[in-house]
Amino acid sequence: MTTPEAALGYPKPPRRTLQIYAVDPRDVCATMVARLAGNETVTITVPYEPLADGPSGELVRVIDYDAATKTFYAPVNLDDPVARAGRPGA
Repeated sequence: MTTPEAALGYPKPPRRTLQIYAVDPRDVCATMVARLAGNETVTITVPYEPLADGPSGELVRVIDYDAATKTFYAPVNLDDPVARAGRPGA
């Protein structure tokens, strides 16, 4: 699927902004402190690369697995407009 940006010939950005969890889910105490303080996520930038669902690329690969419930979650498409808008949980 072609994005609107690609269809219009916009250049690829040099970097991609990602919001990630900045806590170790195995450290329950630190995770609770971070959640109570409201700082469990952090925004980073990485060099831009086209990504498959996951996201998955050469520099970034995410496998969303919840060890507590032994559940894998569906891959995310970071080029989806909702994900690009930076909605928490997207």
